[in-house]
Amino acid sequence: MKDKIGALEARKTELVDLLANEEEPPPLLRPNMAEIYHQRVATLYEGLQSEGERAEAAEVCRKLVDQVTLVPDGEELAIVLRGDLAAILRFAASKKNPDFLS
Repeated sequence: MKDKIGALEARKTELVDLLANEEEPPPLLRPNMAEIYHQRVATLYEGLQSEGERAEAAEVCRKLVDQVTLVPDGEELAIVLRGDLAAILRFAASKKNPDFLS
């Protein structure tokens, strides 16, 4: 039992040293992702209001969202969108050309 505890403590020390020397991985989501997403949605909203861009903006929405569900929330309805999260994140990250969704 002592040998096993000693081996486990040695392994723990080895792993702690290994982790201490590792570089921190980049964040999975950008810290300002919510702000970027808000800006993209605002731009998309403006596109939906413009007669000339409405069809293209609507097509982008259709490609991002697979399902819209309205859920009762007190006296209001909450909107739950389900769709292609990867495409939504790519769209929010920095893509300016909606052709990347094709």
